[in-house]
Amino acid sequence: MIYTDDFFSPTSSYPMDDLVKLVDSNTFENVNFKKIAHWYDGSLMDDSKLDSFIYRKKGNTYYVDAEFIANNSFNIKKIGLKADGQTDDTLPLQKAIDIAIKLKVKLKLPSGVIKIINQISIDISQTNNLKGYEIEGDGIGVTIIKSENNNECNTAIYFKGINEFQFVKMKGFSIVRPDTGISSGGTGLKFEKAVYVELEDIDVFRFSNGIEFNDVALGMLTRISARWCKTALKGSMQPGGFTPPNLINFVGCGFHSNSVSGVHLENCHNVKFDSCGFEGNSGNPLDIIFNAANGAVGLNAINNYFEGNKGEADIKITNLKEGVHNITGNTFNRLSKDHHTYYNILVAAEAQGNQVLNMTGNGFFSANDFIPEAGKPAWHIPWNSESFEITDFNYYSNEVLRPNLNLKNIIKLKKEYNTGTLNINADGTYSNGTNGLTSMRYNQGIYLITLPHNVNTIQSLQITARQGDANITTLPSFGYGILNNNTVQILCRDQNGATDSGFLLNIEYK
Repeated sequence: MIYTDDFFSPTSSYPMDDLVKLVDSNTFENVNFKKIAHWYDGSLMDDSKLDSFIYRKKGNTYYVDAEFIANNSFNIKKIGLKADGQTDDTLPLQKAIDIAIKLKVKLKLPSGVIKIINQISIDISQTNNLKGYEIEGDGIGVTIIKSENNNECNTAIYFKGINEFQFVKMKGFSIVRPDTGISSGGTGLKFEKAVYVELEDIDVFRFSNGIEFNDVALGMLTRISARWCKTALKGSMQPGGFTPPNLINFVGCGFHSNSVSGVHLENCHNVKFDSCGFEGNSGNPLDIIFNAANGAVGLNAINNYFEGNKGEADIKITNLKEGVHNITGNTFNRLSKDHHTYYNILVAAEAQGNQVLNMTGNGFFSANDFIPEAGKPAWHIPWNSESFEITDFNYYSNEVLRPNLNLKNIIKLKKEYNTGTLNINADGTYSNGTNGLTSMRYNQGIYLITLPHNVNTIQSLQITARQGDANITTLPSFGYGILNNNTVQILCRDQNGATDSGFLLNIEYK
């Protein structure tokens, strides 16, 4: 088989014909292009369907790229994209995206460094018959899109849909700024008016805003990293928009070392963070605003890791309306006097009325040179806390981290909790016992309290003590065990150690 080059000449008016000019000398058939009469969707070809790369015309005859016919995809490098890290690939990448939109096919990005200096737009807002769009690279650190536009208003890759179900999927690439030691250059990935966004295996590095969601609902983000940005990810509903961030799942994502904040979601509903890492952020790692616009559930945080962050709190929730948040099985580590949040969980309750904070199985840890302070508990509700129902089945590595639950405090536990009080004198005698509480002096500074209750039904036990009217502290240590089938025996130590001074004991139990 002999190939000649007389099918398309380099001087042809059609772009890049010098790349597709081989003809079989026996069949006289173009090897790279096939003659056609119909477009990919079966409709008759006409000039409006030409794109100068995949579908072309010579004389009165239409041709299609043979690789596209075989694989339903096309080699983006045929359009002139170099991915060498030096050549400006903005125009060929944009052209490839436009062709993929027109042909309704997934765009496969090559390995290498794709340098862009202007915004890349994926606009399917005018293509009413297009319900999805996909871009896939060869993997993080293998396919790299490098944005070298220094304009803070610039967006590297911008997706725009319409107010109906449209699927967009991006997978397997890094999008980066030059590493000059600062976060700059606008936004890495921006999505507007998208119902269902799926992002997988993407790393965003050194942008002012890593990822931005405007009017996005139904999302799945898996193994997404946004690091060394100013803000890792923002989500909101724009003025006149149609949805706040709703039903978005973050699984196995990392939001690390961002200089302003980690994830900030405005008026979200039923978002979930599962097994995500938040480390080394200089502002609130996870900042949620909730207004119950689309339902009564706000944040679901499960099995996440928070360590070495700064700011008001590792998780900050601003409640504008009544609703519930569920925080389960998370690790909160304050390990350094220089890098720690003031609280691990902070709820700014602007709303009044029924509000619920469920906390189960979280671990609050302090070590190294971080010294817990009484004014910096693990979680805090500074105002309107009387309207909350709180479930607190957590572990505190230091009792100073446990919020004070004295009855004088306006925080209340679940409504079905019972309360007992007991005034214990220095000699172990008592007065004003309620709910059957009694005490005796066990040893110097140690008292044995008996609480009539069926131990098999006790689900939680909160003990606080007061010495004097103004000084409320949590007991340094206590233990409890079965006295018989109907009582619980609690061993308490005077907060002054071996000194017998007496105190008022409060017990809340379920």
